Amino acid sequence: MDKKYKIIEDTTTFRIDSNVYPKYVVMKTAYIFIDNFYIFLSMDNNGDLLVEMKHKQGYSASLEMVGEFYNELLNQLLRAHVSEQTKGIREIILARALHQTCIQTEENTTNENILSTSYSIEDIAHDWFATHEDVK
Repeated sequence: MDKKYKIIEDTTTFRIDSNVYPKYVVMKTAYIFIDNFYIFLSMDNNGDLLVEMKHKQGYSASLEMVGEFYNELLNQLLRAHVSEQTKGIREIILARALHQTCIQTEENTTNENILSTSYSIEDIAHDWFATHEDVK
């Protein structure tokens, strides 16, 4: 297996196989690391993604950091897979929740009382200090 990373001073560069990790998964992973690293993404001639991570103050380039990035790639890939598999059930749950709030099945007297009450601007817009003189 070829060495797929390069560490020069405070910058680590490595290649990610785009056949294994989709571009959006790489971007989600990179976003997690932006607090501690400047991240530059590009593509090579083979269509693989190139990640260049320039370390912010207090961090040094290391193989461990590349490993952490790959671990997070796997985490994000599995999250995306689970999200895709459960999309249908989440849509059903959301549709059911919205359906219950949009269609009123029982008569609710509280809502009728609120809707039937009319307010004037004088009831709403008044000086708070005028009605609470003891606060002044």
